[in-house]
Amino acid sequence: MKNARIVNNVVVEFLTPIDGFELKDCFHEDVLASIIQVGDEVQLNWVVNADGSVTETAKTEEQMAAEKAAKDAAQAELKAKQDAAVAAAQAAEQAAAQTAPTGPTGV
Repeated sequence: MKNARIVNNVVVEFLTPIDGFELKDCFHEDVLASIIQVGDEVQLNWVVNADGSVTETAKTEEQMAAEKAAKDAAQAELKAKQDAAVAAAQAAEQAAAQTAPTGPTGV
């Protein structure tokens, strides 16, 4: 991870503290407020998008909406599978309870 200073949603520089110190010890609070942690692949002039991602070029509203829709669909599919698994387990439990002997068996 790298510490990137962001100005107008653009990565303008990477900041590294002096050995033995933390960023807060090396920079003014105004500078610290403009720093975010980014992946090592991020380079100067990359853009911080409205969704918080950092990319080479700005994402369009349509791209962000499509990504959100895909994520929402994947979450809905996962929830449906979880609900189906719970329902199957409950049905199996009820079936087992109905077939289990309830009283003493003939002796």
